[in-house]
Amino acid sequence: MPFYGVTTQRADYTPKKGRSQSARPPDKPIPYSPLDDTTTNNVEYPEKCADLEHPPEPVYPDKTAPFVGASTYNTDYVKKKVRPWTADPPQPPPRVRLDDSTEYRDEFYRKPLLSPSLHKSQPLLPSSHVPTITTYGHDYVPKPFEERERLNCCDDETHPASHIWSKTLCQERPWTTCSSCMDGACRRGGRPVLRQGRAPMRRQG
Repeated sequence: MPFYGVTTQRADYTPKKGRSQSARPPDKPIPYSPLDDTTTNNVEYPEKCADLEHPPEPVYPDKTAPFVGASTYNTDYVKKKVRPWTADPPQPPPRVRLDDSTEYRDEFYRKPLLSPSLHKSQPLLPSSHVPTITTYGHDYVPKPFEERERLNCCDDETHPASHIWSKTLCQERPWTTCSSCMDGACRRGGRPVLRQGRAPMRRQG
């Protein structure tokens, strides 16, 4: 087959030839010299020789002028003279009453309270009906429940279906339990029979 083993990768992307020489520079031998206990600081920064016995003396200007001892502030900033002035005579305090009125006091005066109603309100008794003014009370009206069928555990209609946990059941009706009968037996004379297996779950009445 002519196209056997041919893919897009093999047809379009042909293998390229690599360089004959490596980009890594050729290896050179590491220069070796015996250790001479020299450091960069000792080689490049040689020790300077200082003449400690005869140090150079700084050159100061000749002290021809006497020492005044005045500071720069006293020398440059001369004290200025103050203009002559006379004190004003004391004035008596004003005899007019201080007007301490504010905008709040002028505009917002104290309003009198409304007189209480002459009619006495009826006390709200605890048994009085309070109308429901919620959405639930107006829209969702309670519906009456359907009548439930009365279940009897035995032939006696006065005995309702038992919801009490019991380990015995009627001999005539093994599928029911009569807890209202004496000792778990039906009034028609049946004997109690032990229940086989696991007892049913207790029903909440």
